Amino acid sequence: MENIRRYLYFGVFLLIVCSVFSAGNPARAKAAEAITLWAWDESFNLKAAKLAAKEYEREHPEISVQVVTMEQEDIMDKLDNFLASGMYEELPNIILMEDYRSKAYLKKYPEEFLDLTEEMDFSSFIDYKVKAVTQEGRQYGIPFDCGAGVLFYRIDYLTQAGYSEEDMQELTWEEFIRIGKEIRDRVNVPLLAVEPDDLGLIRLMMQSAGSWYVKPGGNEAFIADNEVLKAAESIYEECIREGLTVSVSGWNQFVNAFQEGEVAAVPYGCWLASSIKEEETQAGKWRVAEFPRMETVPESKNASSIGGSSWYILAKKPGSREALEFMKAMFGDNPEFINTLIKEIDLVTAYKQAEELSNYQAKDDFFGGRNVMELYRRTALETPEVDFGWNTYAIEDIFSEELLKIFMGEDRDTAFRRAQKKAQAVIDS
Repeated sequence: MENIRRYLYFGVFLLIVCSVFSAGNPARAKAAEAITLWAWDESFNLKAAKLAAKEYEREHPEISVQVVTMEQEDIMDKLDNFLASGMYEELPNIILMEDYRSKAYLKKYPEEFLDLTEEMDFSSFIDYKVKAVTQEGRQYGIPFDCGAGVLFYRIDYLTQAGYSEEDMQELTWEEFIRIGKEIRDRVNVPLLAVEPDDLGLIRLMMQSAGSWYVKPGGNEAFIADNEVLKAAESIYEECIREGLTVSVSGWNQFVNAFQEGEVAAVPYGCWLASSIKEEETQAGKWRVAEFPRMETVPESKNASSIGGSSWYILAKKPGSREALEFMKAMFGDNPEFINTLIKEIDLVTAYKQAEELSNYQAKDDFFGGRNVMELYRRTALETPEVDFGWNTYAIEDIFSEELLKIFMGEDRDTAFRRAQKKAQAVIDS
């Protein structure tokens, strides 16, 4: 009996000690509470998130930030399915969302994203990025990167074709195609890698002239009478018909094409620099210039954008306040961390005061010693603003089907009118 009493006393003593220890050690008490974050692109978005998590956890050992790698399409599919069914336990606290998609999700799920309007000073971000996270006058996302459109190209292939770096500055698409033909003929290397189902180049060309698949407001399709889109389609078609492209399937093949030296140029978002630089053996062989403008479209500029994303916090997922504190501390107004990301991932930040940061001024030996960040930043500030509406990718799926028919001989105006009708049906649904 005495032994039993001793065991009971000892058990009570242990419970008291553990309770006191936990109360006095918040790190231990909260260790099971983890902030989860979903993003894509190991060399860019995910790298930024992991660096942020590591730094934040060092200052806040009671917090654990779990960064989950996931394809962008998978993120959006899961977000749709789990929000529709109210399965918040399956969702993360934080997601990265492309600016093309944000309006549709903010409209479809108006109560699901944390309202950040009173939580942060949005005047510290570039205006058009703030517009992308704004719904009915309220801000729901933290602007991250600007997808400034630029032209990456191989200087070694260019010089073999008889051209110099000076020849690549502020090009028109017509001039760029002419150079591409010379590279094709003299160096036997195609100019571009294209994925038939991804019309990123057409999006870039449209935005360079301030146009989109929809009219401002997003409620009216703008395809059949869109002269900018017609000019972009003609350029895209010419590149393919002239044998200036190599066809790829999926993101990995697209990246492999330029990492393995299979193409001479990549007109794309500045954030692609991190993937280009992964192939360290090509250091010094790449250069960067302005995105080509369309000669036949007076509004077209040597500046555009593709992609660009922002961070969103799910309001009904437990831990939303902790997630907010993490995001505010790392991505809200943290010039020191932004400066780190400029160096680590070539971030073209939405933060307005980036010019004051030391890494913004650095020259990049990989790209021939140029201060490429200045070019990226200038491009971001000069890019025409457009209203993406609610249905960019759904409309693009429709347009890509009609584009294939044009390549197979369909009358272009007929295909454009058909795409207009189908796109309007999607908008009205």
